[in-house]
Order: sequence, then C-alpha cells, then structure tokens
Amino acid sequence: PKFPTTFPLHLHLRLSSSATCLRHSRSSPFLTFCAGGDGGDINSNNNNSGGGGGNDENGKHRGGDDENAGDKNRKEAMIVLAEAGKSTESLPKDLAAAIQAGRIPGSVIERFLGLEKSGLMRWLMQFGGFKERLLADDLFLAKVAMECGVGIFTKTAAEYERRRENFFKELEIVFADVVMAIIADFMLVYLPAPTVSLRPPLAVSAGAISKFFYSCPDNAFQVSFFY
Repeated sequence: PKFPTTFPLHLHLRLSSSATCLRHSRSSPFLTFCAGGDGGDINSNNNNSGGGGGNDENGKHRGGDDENAGDKNRKEAMIVLAEAGKSTESLPKDLAAAIQAGRIPGSVIERFLGLEKSGLMRWLMQFGGFKERLLADDLFLAKVAMECGVGIFTKTAAEYERRRENFFKELEIVFADVVMAIIADFMLVYLPAPTVSLRPPLAVSAGAISKFFYSCPDNAFQVSFFY
C-alpha cells in the first residue's frame, strides 16, 4: 500500500513466536496490522477445556464418602454388640443385614437393645413398620399417645355439642365417630414418622426399574446415616 510522505513515518516490524505484527504509527491516529495473533485465545480455550474432569473426580469422592460412612457405621454397630455381649446372629435378620450393609450406626443398635428389654416394645418390634419407626424415634409412641388422646377428647366434645340430649341415645354413632377420629389421628402420626431403612438387600439380577425404586427412600422423612 502507498502511504503519504508529508508527515514523519515510522514502521516497526516485530516477530514473535505467537504473532507477527506490522504496526504503522504516527502522532495520530495509530494503526496496527496483526496476523496470527490468536495464540492467547487458543491457550485460554485449552485451559477452559481442560477443566471438565472435575465432575468425575467429585463423583468418585462422593462414592468414597458413602463407603467410608458405611464402614464407620458397621464398626460402631459391631463395637456396641461386642460391649453388650451379643452377635449379629442374635439379632433379627433385617437388622443384621442392615448392619452388614453399613446402613445403621451404633446408636440405632443401642436403641434396639434398650427397647428389647420391654415386653411391649419387643412385641411391637415384631412388626416391620413399628420397628423402623421406634428405632428412628424413641418418642414415637409418646407422640401417638398424645395425638390420639387429644383426638378422643376433642371429638367427644364435638359430638356432645352437636347432639346434646341425644348424646347417650346415639351412643353407638358417637363411638363409631370417635374410633374413626382415633384411626385418622394415628395415621397422621404414623405415616410421616421418621424411619430407619431395614429393607433386605436387592437381588443381583434385579432390573433397572427395581434398582431405581430400591434406591428411593421409604418416605420423605427417612433417616439417613451417610454423612
């Protein structure tokens, strides 16, 4: 190209490993002609593209945390059993399987051994639903009793206010309504109560759908000991 020669002209030719620039400078304006100056972008793209491996490492780290928590729970449970002079063979099969899988810590075993001393608690723990809730919350029965007691009182008072002089004449209807209120109050406490997972291990040949539902908690308030 032709440049005017009426003002001072300075040409600078600079060669570098990343770019070759031809700069034409004067007092004003300043013009720059560059070729091949995208090296910095390439490097930055390489740096950005190299950071994608962190997700796999985080997944492995989380898996390792779960394994460590399971080992810790298993050791705590075995220590509690050893101190009590018992073995896993003396426990119910579902509880022994949960210990081997590392799903419950030593505190749950201590609670089970304490509840087993009571005849009423031992009988209730024969039912899986009660066992899962009693091991997760030692105040479960107290909450049930309070809810049902309040329900009996309020429902009886409501029936008397409604029937007045016919209260004793329609006593069978009142009794049926109070029983329904007790059942509703019991389920109101039973269903959302915290639970401990004592499900048996899943078969190796189980399908993807079965594995998915097995990984889901029993309810929204299930207690997790993997932390």
